[in-house]
Amino acid sequence: MKQIAFILLIFIVFMGEGIHAQQEDNRLGSRDDETVQTLVQRTLQALNQRTLQALNQPTLQASNIPTVQASKYPTIQASKSSGNQISAQAGKQAIARTFNQPVAQAAGQQGRIKPVRRADQLKEGEAKNLLLAHPIVHNLKVMVNLIRRDMVDLSGFQMVGVYHTGERYDYARSRRYLDTVEYEGPEIHLRAIRDSISPGEIYQNNRLTDDYRKMFRQSCGVIFFGGPDLPPRVYGEKTNLHTGIYDPYRHYFELSYVYHLLGGRRGETHEGWIASNPDYLIYGFCLGMQTMNVGTGGTMVQDIPSELYDLHYVEDIVELNRDKTHRNYYGRISMRDDLLSGAFHRVDFKSGDFAERLGMSGLTPLVYSNHHQAVDDIGKGFRVMATSMDGKVVEGVKHTKYKNVRGFQFHPEAPFLYDTTRHYRMGPDEAVFTGPQKLKQHQGWRFHQAFWQDFSERLQAGNE
Repeated sequence: MKQIAFILLIFIVFMGEGIHAQQEDNRLGSRDDETVQTLVQRTLQALNQRTLQALNQPTLQASNIPTVQASKYPTIQASKSSGNQISAQAGKQAIARTFNQPVAQAAGQQGRIKPVRRADQLKEGEAKNLLLAHPIVHNLKVMVNLIRRDMVDLSGFQMVGVYHTGERYDYARSRRYLDTVEYEGPEIHLRAIRDSISPGEIYQNNRLTDDYRKMFRQSCGVIFFGGPDLPPRVYGEKTNLHTGIYDPYRHYFELSYVYHLLGGRRGETHEGWIASNPDYLIYGFCLGMQTMNVGTGGTMVQDIPSELYDLHYVEDIVELNRDKTHRNYYGRISMRDDLLSGAFHRVDFKSGDFAERLGMSGLTPLVYSNHHQAVDDIGKGFRVMATSMDGKVVEGVKHTKYKNVRGFQFHPEAPFLYDTTRHYRMGPDEAVFTGPQKLKQHQGWRFHQAFWQDFSERLQAGNE
Protein backbone atom coordinates (compact mmCIF):
# COMPACT_ATOMS: atom_id res chain seq x y z
CA MET A 1 0.00 0.00 0.00
CA LYS A 2 2.75 2.44 0.89
CA GLN A 3 4.53 1.71 -2.38
CA ILE A 4 1.40 2.41 -4.41
CA ALA A 5 0.72 5.65 -2.54
CA PHE A 6 4.34 6.70 -3.08
CA ILE A 7 4.11 6.03 -6.82
CA LEU A 8 0.95 8.11 -7.06
CA LEU A 9 2.62 10.94 -5.13
CA ILE A 10 5.62 10.93 -7.49
CA PHE A 11 3.28 11.07 -10.49
CA ILE A 12 1.37 14.01 -9.02
CA VAL A 13 4.52 15.97 -8.23
CA PHE A 14 5.90 15.29 -11.73
CA MET A 15 2.75 16.59 -13.41
CA GLY A 16 2.57 19.64 -11.15
CA GLU A 17 6.21 20.54 -11.82
CA GLY A 18 5.62 20.11 -15.54
CA ILE A 19 2.77 22.62 -15.47
CA HIS A 20 4.80 25.16 -13.53
CA ALA A 21 7.83 24.69 -15.77
CA GLN A 22 5.91 25.19 -19.00
CA GLN A 23 4.30 28.35 -17.57
CA GLU A 24 7.83 29.63 -16.89
CA ASP A 25 8.84 29.10 -20.52
CA ASN A 26 5.71 30.65 -22.02
CA ARG A 27 5.81 33.65 -19.69
CA LEU A 28 7.99 35.68 -22.09
CA GLY A 29 6.62 34.67 -25.46
CA SER A 30 3.20 34.56 -27.02
CA ARG A 31 0.72 32.70 -24.84
CA ASP A 32 -0.49 29.22 -25.65
CA ASP A 33 -4.19 28.68 -26.09
CA GLU A 34 -5.56 25.64 -24.23
CA THR A 35 -5.37 24.96 -20.48
CA VAL A 36 -4.07 21.64 -19.19
CA GLN A 37 -5.16 21.85 -15.56
CA THR A 38 -8.46 20.07 -16.29
CA LEU A 39 -6.56 17.24 -17.96
CA VAL A 40 -4.28 16.84 -14.95
CA GLN A 41 -7.12 16.88 -12.41
CA ARG A 42 -9.19 14.34 -14.31
CA THR A 43 -6.18 12.05 -14.74
CA LEU A 44 -5.36 12.19 -11.04
CA GLN A 45 -8.97 11.61 -10.00
CA ALA A 46 -9.24 8.60 -12.31
CA LEU A 47 -6.00 7.12 -10.98
CA ASN A 48 -7.10 7.59 -7.37
CA GLN A 49 -10.50 6.00 -8.01
CA ARG A 50 -9.09 3.04 -9.95
CA THR A 51 -6.46 2.36 -7.31
CA LEU A 52 -9.10 2.34 -4.58
CA GLN A 53 -11.37 0.05 -6.55
CA ALA A 54 -8.61 -2.38 -7.54
CA LEU A 55 -7.25 -2.76 -4.05
CA ASN A 56 -10.62 -2.54 -2.27
CA GLN A 57 -8.87 -0.96 0.68
CA PRO A 58 -11.23 1.35 2.58
CA THR A 59 -8.37 2.59 4.77
CA LEU A 60 -6.78 4.38 1.79
CA GLN A 61 -8.72 7.61 1.41
CA ALA A 62 -8.37 9.88 -1.60
CA SER A 63 -8.10 12.81 0.79
CA ASN A 64 -4.84 11.35 2.08
CA ILE A 65 -3.22 11.65 -1.33
CA PRO A 66 -2.05 15.16 -2.32
CA THR A 67 -3.84 16.53 -5.35
CA VAL A 68 -2.91 19.28 -7.79
CA GLN A 69 -5.25 22.22 -7.44
CA ALA A 70 -5.89 24.19 -10.62
CA SER A 71 -5.86 27.44 -8.66
CA LYS A 72 -2.29 26.78 -7.54
CA TYR A 73 -0.84 27.41 -10.94
CA PRO A 74 -1.43 30.26 -13.41
CA THR A 75 -3.41 29.40 -16.50
CA ILE A 76 -1.39 27.56 -19.11
CA GLN A 77 -2.63 27.76 -22.65
CA ALA A 78 -1.54 25.51 -25.47
CA SER A 79 -1.26 26.49 -29.10
CA LYS A 80 -3.93 25.26 -31.45
CA SER A 81 -5.65 25.89 -34.69
CA SER A 82 -9.30 26.82 -34.29
CA GLY A 83 -11.26 23.87 -32.92
CA ASN A 84 -8.24 21.71 -32.06
CA GLN A 85 -8.45 19.84 -28.75
CA ILE A 86 -5.75 18.30 -26.56
CA SER A 87 -6.37 14.62 -25.80
CA ALA A 88 -5.40 12.87 -22.58
CA GLN A 89 -2.73 10.92 -24.48
CA ALA A 90 -1.22 14.21 -25.67
CA GLY A 91 -1.17 15.85 -22.23
CA LYS A 92 2.48 15.18 -21.50
CA GLN A 93 3.49 16.28 -25.00
CA ALA A 94 1.51 19.50 -24.53
CA ILE A 95 3.49 20.22 -21.38
CA ALA A 96 6.93 19.50 -22.81
CA ARG A 97 6.48 20.05 -26.55
CA THR A 98 8.83 21.89 -28.87
CA PHE A 99 7.57 23.88 -31.86
CA ASN A 100 4.77 21.93 -33.46
CA GLN A 101 4.80 23.60 -36.85
CA PRO A 102 6.33 21.84 -39.86
CA VAL A 103 9.48 23.55 -41.08
CA ALA A 104 10.96 22.88 -44.47
CA GLN A 105 14.61 21.84 -44.40
CA ALA A 106 16.88 24.41 -46.02
CA ALA A 107 18.06 23.65 -49.52
CA GLY A 108 21.27 21.65 -49.60
CA GLN A 109 20.84 20.33 -46.05
CA GLN A 110 20.56 16.58 -46.32
CA GLY A 111 21.15 13.52 -44.20
CA ARG A 112 20.38 12.90 -40.55
CA ILE A 113 20.16 16.00 -38.41
CA LYS A 114 22.39 15.68 -35.37
CA PRO A 115 21.63 16.88 -31.83
CA VAL A 116 23.48 20.02 -30.76
CA ARG A 117 26.40 19.81 -28.36
CA ARG A 118 26.39 21.55 -25.01
CA ALA A 119 29.11 22.34 -22.49
CA ASP A 120 29.56 24.33 -19.30
CA GLN A 121 32.86 25.91 -20.29
CA LEU A 122 34.40 27.08 -23.55
CA LYS A 123 38.02 26.59 -24.41
CA GLU A 124 40.21 29.67 -24.35
CA GLY A 125 40.60 31.17 -27.79
CA GLU A 126 37.46 29.58 -29.22
CA ALA A 127 36.22 32.16 -31.73
CA LYS A 128 32.99 33.31 -33.36
CA ASN A 129 30.68 32.77 -30.41
CA LEU A 130 27.32 34.56 -30.17
CA LEU A 131 26.20 34.95 -26.56
CA LEU A 132 22.55 34.42 -25.60
CA ALA A 133 21.68 35.97 -22.25
CA HIS A 134 19.05 34.09 -20.21
CA PRO A 135 19.06 30.86 -22.29
CA ILE A 136 15.80 29.40 -21.00
CA VAL A 137 14.12 26.80 -23.20
CA HIS A 138 11.85 29.43 -24.74
CA ASN A 139 14.79 31.56 -25.89
CA LEU A 140 16.68 28.55 -27.21
CA LYS A 141 13.57 27.62 -29.19
CA VAL A 142 13.46 31.16 -30.56
CA MET A 143 16.92 30.79 -32.05
CA VAL A 144 16.31 27.27 -33.32
CA ASN A 145 13.12 28.47 -35.00
CA LEU A 146 14.89 31.36 -36.75
CA ILE A 147 17.57 28.96 -37.99
CA ARG A 148 15.07 26.33 -39.15
CA ARG A 149 13.15 28.94 -41.09
CA ASP A 150 16.35 30.28 -42.64
CA MET A 151 15.65 33.74 -41.19
CA VAL A 152 19.20 34.20 -39.86
CA ASP A 153 22.63 33.27 -41.17
CA LEU A 154 24.80 31.95 -38.33
CA SER A 155 27.15 29.95 -40.53
CA GLY A 156 30.58 29.75 -38.94
CA PHE A 157 29.22 30.62 -35.48
CA GLN A 158 28.21 28.78 -32.36
CA MET A 159 25.84 30.06 -29.68
CA VAL A 160 26.68 30.24 -25.99
CA GLY A 161 23.87 30.65 -23.47
CA VAL A 162 25.17 32.55 -20.43
CA TYR A 163 23.31 32.86 -17.15
CA HIS A 164 23.79 33.52 -13.45
CA THR A 165 23.13 30.65 -11.07
CA GLY A 166 21.01 32.98 -8.90
CA GLU A 167 18.35 33.29 -11.61
CA ARG A 168 14.89 31.90 -10.92
CA TYR A 169 15.06 29.19 -13.54
CA ASP A 170 16.11 25.55 -13.54
CA TYR A 171 18.66 25.40 -16.34
CA ALA A 172 18.68 21.63 -16.16
CA ARG A 173 15.60 22.01 -18.34
CA SER A 174 17.65 23.87 -20.96
CA ARG A 175 20.22 21.08 -20.89
CA ARG A 176 17.54 18.47 -21.40
CA TYR A 177 16.21 20.44 -24.34
CA LEU A 178 19.66 20.66 -25.90
CA ASP A 179 20.15 16.94 -25.41
CA THR A 180 17.06 16.16 -27.47
CA VAL A 181 16.49 18.93 -30.03
CA GLU A 182 17.64 18.18 -33.57
CA TYR A 183 18.28 20.72 -36.30
CA GLU A 184 20.90 21.63 -38.85
CA GLY A 185 22.83 24.61 -37.57
CA PRO A 186 25.39 25.97 -35.11
CA GLU A 187 26.15 24.20 -31.87
CA ILE A 188 24.75 25.58 -28.61
CA HIS A 189 26.65 25.65 -25.33
CA LEU A 190 25.59 26.68 -21.83
CA ARG A 191 27.82 28.59 -19.47
CA ALA A 192 26.95 29.22 -15.82
CA ILE A 193 28.33 32.22 -13.88
CA ARG A 194 28.42 31.53 -10.15
CA ASP A 195 30.09 34.42 -8.30
CA SER A 196 27.73 36.68 -6.35
CA ILE A 197 26.58 40.17 -7.30
CA SER A 198 24.41 42.71 -5.47
CA PRO A 199 22.54 45.84 -6.62
CA GLY A 200 25.25 48.08 -5.17
CA GLU A 201 27.93 46.37 -7.28
CA ILE A 202 26.32 46.57 -10.72
CA TYR A 203 28.01 49.73 -11.98
CA GLN A 204 31.60 48.98 -10.97
CA ASN A 205 34.24 46.28 -11.11
CA ASN A 206 32.87 43.37 -9.11
CA ARG A 207 33.28 39.65 -8.53
CA LEU A 208 31.87 38.96 -11.99
CA THR A 209 34.30 41.23 -13.84
CA ASP A 210 36.73 38.43 -14.70
CA ASP A 211 33.86 36.30 -16.01
CA TYR A 212 32.55 39.21 -18.06
CA ARG A 213 36.01 39.80 -19.52
CA LYS A 214 36.23 36.18 -20.67
CA MET A 215 32.72 36.38 -22.12
CA PHE A 216 33.64 39.48 -24.10
CA ARG A 217 36.99 38.22 -25.34
CA GLN A 218 35.58 34.85 -26.39
CA SER A 219 32.54 36.20 -28.25
CA CYS A 220 31.61 38.51 -31.09
CA GLY A 221 28.21 39.62 -29.83
CA VAL A 222 25.35 39.16 -27.38
CA ILE A 223 21.54 39.11 -27.56
CA PHE A 224 19.46 40.23 -24.57
CA PHE A 225 15.92 38.82 -24.64
CA GLY A 226 12.58 39.89 -23.19
CA GLY A 227 11.38 39.24 -19.66
CA PRO A 228 9.91 40.77 -16.49
CA ASP A 229 10.26 44.31 -15.18
CA LEU A 230 13.58 45.70 -14.00
CA PRO A 231 13.74 46.49 -10.25
CA PRO A 232 13.42 50.31 -10.11
CA ARG A 233 16.13 50.51 -7.45
CA VAL A 234 18.71 49.76 -10.18
CA TYR A 235 17.88 53.10 -11.81
CA GLY A 236 17.33 55.03 -8.57
CA GLU A 237 13.53 55.10 -8.32
CA LYS A 238 10.81 53.73 -6.06
CA THR A 239 8.69 50.79 -7.17
CA ASN A 240 5.40 51.62 -8.90
CA LEU A 241 2.36 49.52 -7.92
CA HIS A 242 2.21 48.26 -11.53
CA THR A 243 5.83 47.05 -11.51
CA GLY A 244 6.40 43.36 -10.92
CA ILE A 245 9.83 42.14 -9.77
CA TYR A 246 10.36 38.47 -10.50
CA ASP A 247 14.01 37.62 -11.28
CA PRO A 248 16.37 40.22 -9.77
CA TYR A 249 19.63 38.27 -10.16
CA ARG A 250 19.03 37.92 -13.87
CA HIS A 251 18.78 41.72 -14.05
CA TYR A 252 21.87 42.35 -11.91
CA PHE A 253 23.90 39.97 -14.08
CA GLU A 254 22.77 41.42 -17.43
CA LEU A 255 22.88 45.09 -16.35
CA SER A 256 26.44 44.77 -15.09
CA TYR A 257 27.56 43.11 -18.33
CA VAL A 258 26.05 46.02 -20.28
CA TYR A 259 27.90 48.43 -18.00
CA HIS A 260 31.20 46.62 -18.52
CA LEU A 261 30.66 46.60 -22.29
CA LEU A 262 29.49 50.19 -22.80
CA GLY A 263 30.14 52.17 -19.64
CA GLY A 264 27.50 54.55 -18.30
CA ARG A 265 26.56 57.46 -16.09
CA ARG A 266 26.26 55.53 -12.84
CA GLY A 267 28.96 54.21 -10.57
CA GLU A 268 32.62 54.16 -11.50
CA THR A 269 33.87 56.01 -14.59
CA HIS A 270 34.30 53.37 -17.25
CA GLU A 271 34.75 53.75 -21.00
CA GLY A 272 33.50 50.30 -21.88
CA TRP A 273 35.38 47.32 -23.30
CA ILE A 274 33.67 47.63 -26.66
CA ALA A 275 36.18 50.35 -27.54
CA SER A 276 38.70 47.55 -28.11
CA ASN A 277 36.30 45.78 -30.50
CA PRO A 278 33.99 48.41 -32.03
CA ASP A 279 32.26 45.88 -34.30
CA TYR A 280 31.01 43.86 -31.31
CA LEU A 281 27.27 43.25 -31.76
CA ILE A 282 24.80 43.99 -28.94
CA TYR A 283 21.08 43.52 -29.67
CA GLY A 284 18.21 43.76 -27.19
CA PHE A 285 14.53 42.93 -27.56
CA CYS A 286 11.86 44.38 -25.24
CA LEU A 287 13.39 43.98 -21.74
CA GLY A 288 16.70 43.56 -23.55
CA MET A 289 16.52 47.12 -24.89
CA GLN A 290 15.48 48.39 -21.47
CA THR A 291 18.47 46.62 -19.91
CA MET A 292 20.81 48.26 -22.42
CA ASN A 293 19.30 51.65 -21.60
CA VAL A 294 19.36 51.34 -17.80
CA GLY A 295 22.79 49.69 -17.83
CA THR A 296 24.23 52.82 -19.44
CA GLY A 297 22.47 55.26 -17.08
CA GLY A 298 18.91 55.56 -18.40
CA THR A 299 15.58 55.33 -16.56
CA MET A 300 12.15 53.78 -17.16
CA VAL A 301 8.48 54.67 -17.48
CA GLN A 302 7.07 52.06 -15.10
CA ASP A 303 3.58 51.85 -16.62
CA ILE A 304 2.60 53.13 -20.06
CA PRO A 305 -1.22 53.35 -19.71
CA SER A 306 -1.23 55.21 -16.38
CA GLU A 307 1.86 57.39 -16.84
CA LEU A 308 1.73 58.27 -20.54
CA TYR A 309 -2.03 58.14 -21.24
CA ASP A 310 -3.51 58.74 -17.75
CA LEU A 311 -5.64 55.62 -18.09
CA HIS A 312 -6.31 53.45 -15.05
CA TYR A 313 -9.06 51.06 -16.11
CA VAL A 314 -8.90 48.14 -18.52
CA GLU A 315 -12.15 49.10 -20.23
CA ASP A 316 -10.62 52.46 -21.16
CA ILE A 317 -7.30 51.02 -22.31
CA VAL A 318 -8.86 48.54 -24.76
CA GLU A 319 -10.64 51.44 -26.45
CA LEU A 320 -7.33 53.08 -27.35
CA ASN A 321 -6.22 53.25 -30.96
CA ARG A 322 -4.25 50.08 -31.67
CA ASP A 323 -1.13 52.10 -32.50
CA LYS A 324 -1.16 53.24 -28.85
CA THR A 325 -1.52 49.73 -27.41
CA HIS A 326 1.58 47.74 -26.47
CA ARG A 327 -0.06 44.79 -24.70
CA ASN A 328 -3.45 43.11 -25.09
CA TYR A 329 -5.46 43.98 -21.98
CA TYR A 330 -8.57 42.13 -23.11
CA GLY A 331 -7.22 39.09 -21.29
CA ARG A 332 -8.01 40.76 -17.97
CA ILE A 333 -11.73 41.09 -18.65
CA SER A 334 -12.46 38.26 -21.10
CA MET A 335 -12.61 34.55 -20.35
CA ARG A 336 -11.60 33.53 -23.88
CA ASP A 337 -8.50 31.34 -24.00
CA ASP A 338 -7.40 32.23 -27.54
CA LEU A 339 -6.55 35.89 -26.96
CA LEU A 340 -3.03 36.99 -27.85
CA SER A 341 -1.18 38.38 -24.84
CA GLY A 342 0.64 41.07 -26.81
CA ALA A 343 -0.42 43.59 -29.43
CA PHE A 344 0.28 44.57 -33.03
CA HIS A 345 0.95 48.22 -33.82
CA ARG A 346 2.99 50.32 -36.19
CA VAL A 347 6.29 52.00 -35.31
CA ASP A 348 7.84 55.10 -36.83
CA PHE A 349 11.49 54.73 -37.81
CA LYS A 350 13.21 58.06 -38.02
CA SER A 351 15.18 58.85 -41.14
CA GLY A 352 18.67 57.45 -40.88
CA ASP A 353 20.90 54.53 -41.59
CA PHE A 354 18.56 51.76 -40.43
CA ALA A 355 15.61 52.61 -42.70
CA GLU A 356 17.98 53.37 -45.57
CA ARG A 357 19.91 50.15 -45.01
CA LEU A 358 16.66 48.17 -45.17
CA GLY A 359 15.64 50.10 -48.28
CA MET A 360 12.47 51.28 -46.55
CA SER A 361 12.59 55.06 -46.18
CA GLY A 362 9.65 56.51 -44.27
CA LEU A 363 9.37 53.16 -42.50
CA THR A 364 6.23 52.56 -40.39
CA PRO A 365 5.98 48.73 -40.26
CA LEU A 366 3.61 46.63 -38.19
CA VAL A 367 5.36 44.93 -35.26
CA TYR A 368 4.41 42.78 -32.29
CA SER A 369 5.04 43.92 -28.72
CA ASN A 370 4.13 42.77 -25.22
CA HIS A 371 5.17 45.26 -22.54
CA HIS A 372 3.74 47.85 -20.18
CA GLN A 373 6.96 49.77 -19.46
CA ALA A 374 9.06 52.00 -21.69
CA VAL A 375 12.40 53.76 -21.86
CA ASP A 376 12.32 57.23 -20.28
CA ASP A 377 15.69 59.02 -19.96
CA ILE A 378 18.04 57.71 -22.64
CA GLY A 379 21.23 55.97 -21.55
CA LYS A 380 24.71 57.29 -22.24
CA GLY A 381 25.76 57.00 -25.87
CA PHE A 382 22.29 56.14 -27.23
CA ARG A 383 19.84 58.06 -29.38
CA VAL A 384 16.27 57.27 -30.40
CA MET A 385 15.83 55.74 -33.87
CA ALA A 386 12.15 54.72 -33.65
CA THR A 387 9.03 55.67 -31.67
CA SER A 388 5.36 54.77 -31.47
CA MET A 389 3.23 56.57 -34.03
CA ASP A 390 2.27 59.26 -31.50
CA GLY A 391 5.90 59.66 -30.38
CA LYS A 392 5.23 58.79 -26.72
CA VAL A 393 6.96 55.40 -26.55
CA VAL A 394 10.57 54.78 -27.59
CA GLU A 395 10.56 51.76 -29.91
CA GLY A 396 14.21 51.63 -30.95
CA VAL A 397 17.60 52.98 -29.87
CA LYS A 398 21.04 52.88 -31.44
CA HIS A 399 24.48 53.75 -30.16
CA THR A 400 25.95 56.93 -31.56
CA LYS A 401 29.46 55.48 -31.75
CA TYR A 402 29.12 51.71 -32.24
CA LYS A 403 27.07 50.75 -35.29
CA ASN A 404 26.14 47.24 -34.16
CA VAL A 405 24.66 48.23 -30.79
CA ARG A 406 20.87 48.46 -31.15
CA GLY A 407 17.79 47.90 -29.04
CA PHE A 408 14.18 47.27 -30.07
CA GLN A 409 11.15 47.51 -27.82
CA PHE A 410 9.17 45.04 -29.92
CA HIS A 411 9.60 41.29 -30.64
CA PRO A 412 10.84 40.45 -34.15
CA GLU A 413 12.04 37.09 -32.78
CA ALA A 414 8.61 35.78 -31.63
CA PRO A 415 8.14 32.30 -33.20
CA PHE A 416 4.39 32.65 -33.82
CA LEU A 417 5.03 35.53 -36.24
CA TYR A 418 6.33 33.00 -38.75
CA ASP A 419 3.94 30.14 -37.95
CA THR A 420 0.81 29.55 -40.04
CA THR A 421 -0.62 26.94 -37.63
CA ARG A 422 -1.13 29.06 -34.50
CA HIS A 423 -4.38 31.04 -34.41
CA TYR A 424 -5.17 33.94 -32.10
CA ARG A 425 -7.51 36.88 -31.78
CA MET A 426 -7.13 40.32 -30.22
CA GLY A 427 -10.61 41.11 -28.92
CA PRO A 428 -13.17 38.51 -27.77
CA ASP A 429 -15.42 39.28 -30.76
CA GLU A 430 -12.69 39.74 -33.36
CA ALA A 431 -11.69 37.30 -36.08
CA VAL A 432 -8.84 34.82 -35.57
CA PHE A 433 -5.54 35.30 -37.37
CA THR A 434 -2.02 33.92 -37.65
CA GLY A 435 1.22 35.84 -37.29
CA PRO A 436 2.02 35.79 -41.03
CA GLN A 437 -1.48 37.06 -41.82
CA LYS A 438 -0.94 40.05 -39.53
CA LEU A 439 2.51 40.80 -40.91
CA LYS A 440 1.09 41.18 -44.41
CA GLN A 441 -0.24 44.54 -43.21
CA HIS A 442 1.75 47.79 -43.24
CA GLN A 443 4.98 46.31 -44.68
CA GLY A 444 5.31 44.04 -41.64
CA TRP A 445 6.51 40.92 -43.48
CA ARG A 446 8.97 42.80 -45.66
CA PHE A 447 10.35 44.58 -42.61
CA HIS A 448 10.90 41.41 -40.57
CA GLN A 449 12.68 39.66 -43.42
CA ALA A 450 14.90 42.71 -43.95
CA PHE A 451 15.48 43.00 -40.19
CA TRP A 452 16.99 39.51 -39.84
CA GLN A 453 18.95 39.85 -43.05
CA ASP A 454 20.46 43.05 -41.67
CA PHE A 455 21.22 41.33 -38.35
CA SER A 456 23.00 38.49 -40.14
CA GLU A 457 25.02 40.84 -42.33
CA ARG A 458 26.15 42.89 -39.33
CA LEU A 459 27.19 39.77 -37.44
CA GLN A 460 29.06 38.27 -40.36
CA ALA A 461 30.71 41.53 -41.49
CA GLY A 462 31.97 42.27 -37.99
CA ASN A 463 33.83 38.96 -37.90
CA GLU A 464 35.37 38.63 -41.34
